[in-house]
Amino acid sequence: MEKREHQRFAVDRPIQAINQLDDQELGRLINLSEGGFMAVCGTAAPEPGNLLQLTLRDPQHQTLEIHGGVRCVWRERTHGEDGYWCGFQFIDLSEEDRARLRDYLATLGKL
Repeated sequence: MEKREHQRFAVDRPIQAINQLDDQELGRLINLSEGGFMAVCGTAAPEPGNLLQLTLRDPQHQTLEIHGGVRCVWRERTHGEDGYWCGFQFIDLSEEDRARLRDYLATLGKL
């Protein structure tokens, strides 16, 4: 039984999660919803409960630029790679960024 409030959709292009503190890529999105996302992160992956300020960016098509606060909800080591799968929940998005997220999902035909 699905427990998520928002349905998640597979991301069909490379979307970066950029840490706003150092402007370094934290990871790449795997799926995305209005409520959060899953990303594959390197060895510097956050611990569950960590709060971060991130930018989600579509560098290839330049159709997404969202800034906001997220909470790492869970992390699991990847198989055969040196990194982690991490689940994030949006905790602080401006109305403008939330609208950009909805528009982005709609342009992908996902919402």
